[in-house]
Amino acid sequence: MKNYVCKRTSNGSVIIIDKSALIGLNFNPKNSDKYGIAISKMIIISPSIVKKLLIKSTKRKLDKFIMMIASLTDDDSTSDEGLREALNDLSRYRNIVEYKYKKYLEAKYQEQLIAKIDILEGEIKKKMIYGEKEKSLNKIYQEMYNENYKRMISNMIFNQNQDVEENRKTR
Repeated sequence: MKNYVCKRTSNGSVIIIDKSALIGLNFNPKNSDKYGIAISKMIIISPSIVKKLLIKSTKRKLDKFIMMIASLTDDDSTSDEGLREALNDLSRYRNIVEYKYKKYLEAKYQEQLIAKIDILEGEIKKKMIYGEKEKSLNKIYQEMYNENYKRMISNMIFNQNQDVEENRKTR
């Protein structure tokens, strides 16, 4: 079953256009059915509107990634699994920007967007590398602290015993 789009002109005639012939940005809007019309798929043909929508959606998506990465990097208990998932999401988004949005966005804006994604990927990779090193260093520091603490306690007990013996000798 083919879908067609009807367009009325100013003189009242109706033009029927095959939907498959329309070239534009396809997306599925997330709307509620509160007005009685459910839209399952939408095609935007106007290049200026497509550009504005993509810029707005990429900014929103980038802000979402920034918030996610900030929460992952600030939290010390993040697992490598969460970081890998964020890295996969970012690389998938990079591919979308490079290949799907290429024909709609300007080259300069696309390069800036990819540079921002590179920075975010670098932060995640840095956290993954330093997170593993930090865990091993924390373990080493904990062991060193435990050894020093045991040594300090044993020295305190030894010194107390010596003080008691010296007090007995002086009496």
